[in-house]
Amino acid sequence: MADWEHLDPAFDLPEHIREPWRTLFEHLVAKVRAETQHLPLNTLVQLQIERNLTLYVKIKERESIRTGQPGAYPADQTIALDDNKFWLALTNALNDQVFKMKAADKQAVKNEVMGQIKPVLAEFIKRLPSDHRERLRRELVDLLDRAGI
Repeated sequence: MADWEHLDPAFDLPEHIREPWRTLFEHLVAKVRAETQHLPLNTLVQLQIERNLTLYVKIKERESIRTGQPGAYPADQTIALDDNKFWLALTNALNDQVFKMKAADKQAVKNEVMGQIKPVLAEFIKRLPSDHRERLRRELVDLLDRAGI
């Protein structure tokens, strides 16, 4: 459901990031797009995904450079820990958004199915003998309620 094409330019890494990190980024982008294709991702969530993946690749690239070399994390590791904490905060925020969408999708499907089932059940109940109708209707409503439907 998400339209990613119009945001392709946002999913370009800065030129200074080289292989194998560029390939990793492309694989991650493709994987995330495939995993979320069924979700109604708005533009802000798509941009959150871009920031998350870009930051992850930058952290991995920087971690791969030996301490003391240009672009490496300092030996102190405080900056590395801060970058990882920031990435985890972004990931948590993104997960919260995606789980909300999955729950909303699940509820939408349930509502659609129940919209089709309710008239059939109502017609069935109408056809029951009158002396059993109310009791069976209550039991059906109770069972549906217990099932969370």
